[in-house]
Parts: sequence; C-alpha cells; structure tokens
Amino acid sequence: MANRTYLYYQKKENEWYEFEYATIIPSLWQELYNIELIEAQKTQIIEAFTKNEEDDLEDEERNANLKVTKEIAIENLKAIINLNLNESGDKKQLRIDFLKFIQFEIADTSIIELSFEEISWFYEQPQDIFIELEKFHIDAQTKTEYSTEKITFQTIGFNDDFKSYSSIYQKLIDEQKAINEKNREEHQLKTEKTKRKERKSKIRDLITMAVIASVLIFFGFFGIFVKNEMRTGLAMLSFSIICWLYVYFKHIKK
Repeated sequence: MANRTYLYYQKKENEWYEFEYATIIPSLWQELYNIELIEAQKTQIIEAFTKNEEDDLEDEERNANLKVTKEIAIENLKAIINLNLNESGDKKQLRIDFLKFIQFEIADTSIIELSFEEISWFYEQPQDIFIELEKFHIDAQTKTEYSTEKITFQTIGFNDDFKSYSSIYQKLIDEQKAINEKNREEHQLKTEKTKRKERKSKIRDLITMAVIASVLIFFGFFGIFVKNEMRTGLAMLSFSIICWLYVYFKHIKK
C-alpha cells in the first residue's frame, strides 16, 4: 500500500473530510501555504514526527500536520491567480475551481491541515521533507517545473466532492475511466490469447501423446503376440501408459 498524503478540512457540519494522493504532495495543495508558514510550524512538526516514531502516539498525529486557516489559504491562492503565470488554461481554471471549493465547501472556522508524515518516511531523516516543501516556494527551477506540469490527479489529488466544482477535474476522471477501460480490455484480450495458446498446446500434446501411445500399444502387442518378446512388449505398453498419465496430470486433472 502506497504512502499517502492528505489535505483535511471541515465542512459546514464540522465533520472532517479530505483530499488524498499517494507518494507526493499535489502542487495545488502546496499553494495554500507559504514559506513563512512552513518556517513557523517546522519545529513543532519535526517534534511531532519524533514522538510518533518513538512512542506511536496517535494524539501527536494532528501536531504533525501543516496547518493553514481558510482565510490565509484563500489569500495565497488568490495571490497566485493574480500573478497570471505562464501556465495552461486548464491549470489556471483548476486553481480557480479549487479556490471556489474552499470558499463555498469548507467551513469558515475550519483549519485546513496538510498531512505528509507518511511520505516523510521516504527520506533519510523525516525532517528532510521540508527541503522539498521550501523548494516549491523559493527555487526557480522547481517553480518552473510545477507551472509547466501536465494536469493530472497529482496536481489536485482525489476528492469526489470536488467533481461538482470543476469540469477540469471531471475530465480527469473521465480520462482515467477510459484508460482503466482500455487496460481492462487489453488485459481481457491478453487473457483470452493466453487461454487460446494453452488450448492449442493442450490439443498438440493430446494429439502427440495419442499418436505415440498408439504406436507403443501397437508394437507392444506386436512384440507380445507376434514376436513372442514379452519383456519388450510389456515395456512398450508401460511407456504408452506413461504417455496417457502425462496427458492426464498435465491437462485433464488440473
């Protein structure tokens, strides 16, 4: 099972919901916070990582999350939208859709929490993940890579509630369904091809062994009754039985 990242939030009814993804932090999630927020919470989160690792304390899990208020998350997204970055139209629209989701779907009192402890385990030291978090905001090459990325689920993660806010997200779902269907059909064709190959192999074996066994039976009886060579004839008949046993255990019994 892949190590996962989560973006937790509360709806109006104050129940917790989440976006999720595996092995990386989706880029639009990272736009919710800034370098100042990372630095302010870094020490507390690293301490929580250590406590979780040493004592397996579930109460510390929330302390290991990077937290941002709804208000600040909206401000950070709006600031990026106003930059008019050199991005695809779909990327810009997906960010706007994400902003609308936060504005209308998340409770005003909710804290948005980014959980990345599971993927921090990929690093030699869990706190090393902060190097990647900071690079997203301050490293020019990293910014360029993210701004030119192709829109996929790793841009936004997974959340069924987001579908009604974004036609771009719905398009990703439809594309993924098409890929899954294609993979299913290809797997089915491959399975059928394998079965046909096995059937042909079975038929070849049956024909080959039937011919060999028939020849052995003929010469077995010929040796016994015509040549009066009992030992040779019985050996031939024994080999014919072995041929049929081979067919039975390889193709019929299984």
